[in-house]
Amino acid sequence: MSAQGSRRFPGRAFLRAYLRVGILISLIVVAVGLSTLLSATLSAIFGYGFSYYPGASPDPRTLDWVNGTTTTLVGLIFLGVHIWGSRAAEAREERANSELSRLTAAAGAIVFGLVAIIGLVTGISAALTQIFVRGSQNQPGPPLAAGIIFSAGWAWFVVSVFRHLRGDQPGTNAEFD
Repeated sequence: MSAQGSRRFPGRAFLRAYLRVGILISLIVVAVGLSTLLSATLSAIFGYGFSYYPGASPDPRTLDWVNGTTTTLVGLIFLGVHIWGSRAAEAREERANSELSRLTAAAGAIVFGLVAIIGLVTGISAALTQIFVRGSQNQPGPPLAAGIIFSAGWAWFVVSVFRHLRGDQPGTNAEFD
């Protein structure tokens, strides 16, 4: 191989890595949008003060419905494009069992797990403070919503990590098939 050939840019590997990062980022955007929608829903169930400060204008619940819906839809569009690209660039075996697939599952479990833990701890603490501390202005809705949504994503990625560890056959992997 010539010196020129040994320095060739690994285009396919770069494309596969870009698509995996794009999928993870798109999933995060979708989760943020769903968290915003869940926070607005929690305020409708448990009262306005669960997620918002009283007297805010314009109504933050309405803004959260609009922003959460927009964020979720845009995230889903980008997710669909990146999954389509991944299916076009990778064979089914690569999507299910490659080192890149394992790394994607582990990275997703780490990122979603971290946000889930922080959201749940912060949200539960704020909810307990709101219950037990008279006059508390804590709004547990947003962090609790993020903790709930990101916990679901974390669980999905953890299942994918364990399937990789067990060496499940292609097609039985939950990741992007």
